[in-house]
Parts: sequence; structure tokens; C-alpha cells
Amino acid sequence: MGEDGPKLDYRDPEWVAEQLGIDKNTVYRYLQEGSLPGLQLGRKWLVSERRLAEYLERAEREQTERRRRAGSAGPTRPFALPQRQRALSEVEAESQGRQAAPPDEELKR
Repeated sequence: MGEDGPKLDYRDPEWVAEQLGIDKNTVYRYLQEGSLPGLQLGRKWLVSERRLAEYLERAEREQTERRRRAGSAGPTRPFALPQRQRALSEVEAESQGRQAAPPDEELKR
């Protein structure tokens, strides 16, 4: 095959398990359920690296979007630091015997 021809990038489930850091039996189960894209030839399973990467990228986007929608009911906090900082300011204020600054003034500091 030339460089313009199709590339065979198939790997076995053991390789997939190693790359994902999961047990190979879990990979086999995901393949049998159809959760992971794969090709079965007789008793052997093969997984395309390219299709696995595409699948993982799509799953990552979908999960991230679901988390965003689930969290959209509450305040938007891209990082946990402002919330922690506010708690630390309240403890500091109590130790000094004064009121803590309101959250929006806290972020201006």
C-alpha cells in the first residue's frame, strides 16, 4: 500500500487496556456491549487507534457538556479557588473579630 492508501491502525484489546489504564476484561466487556468501537474477526477483537481517539474525544465533549448543563442551575464557577478563598477570608475575619467581605468584593482584591 502506498502512502495515500488506507492505513491499518488496529490494536488488540490488551493495548487498549494499557493505554486507558483499565483492565483488559473491561475492554472486552465494552466491546461486546458496543460501548467501544471495535471489529470482531472470529474470536479476536481489533480496535482502530483513530476511531478510539475519535470516540474518546466525542465522549469527552458530551460528558463535559452534560456537566455544564447540570451545573448551569447554580452559580458559574470554573475553578473552586474563589469559593475556598471566600471560606478562608471568613475564618480570617472571625479570628480578627470583623465581618468577611462580600463575595464580589473578595474577587476585586
